[in-house]
Amino acid sequence: MRQLTLSLITVLFVALIGSSQSIPAPDTVIIQPNPTPLALQVGFNQSSYAPGDKLRLTIALNQDAYVYVYNITPDGRIHLLFPNAYQPINLLRAGQHTIPDRRYSFVITPPTGLECVQVLALTAPIPLERWLPNGKLSRENPFPQLSQQPLQFKQAIQQTIISTVGPQGWTTVWSCFSITKPMAVLKILSMPSGALVYLEGRVVGETPLELELSPGRYEIKLTRPGYDDWSQRVTLQDKSQITLEAQLRPRAPIPIPPSPPAPPPVPRDDQPFEIGARPDLMLGFNGGLSREQIPSLGFDFNWSLSQRSRFWGLGVSFLLTGEAVPPYEDIGRPEDLGPTMVYREGPETEFYLKLSVGIGPLGLDVAGGFSIQQEAHVAQVFPFGQSAHPLDVVVKPNGYKREKIYLTGLIGFSLRSENLALSVGVHNRRGWVVGIGVLF
Repeated sequence: MRQLTLSLITVLFVALIGSSQSIPAPDTVIIQPNPTPLALQVGFNQSSYAPGDKLRLTIALNQDAYVYVYNITPDGRIHLLFPNAYQPINLLRAGQHTIPDRRYSFVITPPTGLECVQVLALTAPIPLERWLPNGKLSRENPFPQLSQQPLQFKQAIQQTIISTVGPQGWTTVWSCFSITKPMAVLKILSMPSGALVYLEGRVVGETPLELELSPGRYEIKLTRPGYDDWSQRVTLQDKSQITLEAQLRPRAPIPIPPSPPAPPPVPRDDQPFEIGARPDLMLGFNGGLSREQIPSLGFDFNWSLSQRSRFWGLGVSFLLTGEAVPPYEDIGRPEDLGPTMVYREGPETEFYLKLSVGIGPLGLDVAGGFSIQQEAHVAQVFPFGQSAHPLDVVVKPNGYKREKIYLTGLIGFSLRSENLALSVGVHNRRGWVVGIGVLF
């Protein structure tokens, strides 16, 4: 998959800016000998890539054509990028097209380096199945290997093209692209200057200081004699340039501790020691089981309103609805992804207000609030990441997250003793809920 992505990028880059003229063409690249009526243009979404970047290429045609994209690795393996098991139809109409489509993404992965890609556009389809394993594209092998003998493959496919569409019925472009190590620039200033700079606990210089760092999250600390230490955590993105400006504060003089206060008088044995007449705080724990057999946990704090007969409190609960979510690329917003699967990410979290009114040892419990459930909407395409293929990208389905909010409510009864309270109730989201409270 990694090799495949690199190849795609290469083809597009050359077509867009003509860089192929400065890079020697690999022996396995097919060269177009003469101009043809069919015109092909290819472009990348950015000029260079780093691990974690998303690759998207645009193909423009002046007329309808069958498009094929493949890459050639340094060790001579040839892999088909398009058509593939996710986009099997390669007849593209005149105009502009994007690979990959909205349902999935190409995410660049290491290592860094240079690779080449070839794009072919033909007025008629070629019998590609002769090079495909089992003669067809499959879910298990979405980007199939076409050959391990590039020179023989070049001769065979060139002969196939000529015999199918003739010398004027096709065109091609090729290109090479590089994957570079991601870098960011961090500039650190201080007033006054000359402060030692610690990066993740290690001294790296004095202010003013400029550092080139890999993307990530770093702890920065500045120290200078006579001034308070200064620290800040910073997150660096690829190609970002961030400046930190620290205003160091002079260190305050050490205060002289005041004289210790006189010890309180020791109570005499004949003075009574009063104890609170009744508890005024209750800590509760509860568990539930919904109709779908989904368990939940919760706890609340309750304060007495009048002689332990009335309590009110605040609580939180967790309905354990977390599901295993397949890896996907979060595009951050709803889009037309075609059929989608909805997954519940993490527990459903509830916040509620509770009131308990008692008549003797019995109590009536009423609670109400709301719960929040995070959902992942993922494009329903072929399984991703289940087969090995030598591409420099990870292919992921696209998706997005959204928060779903429910109103919640509970009604139940409780039985109280001197220091404990047992409760049972029915919750509209959690089902039957049983709890225990400890009175203080």
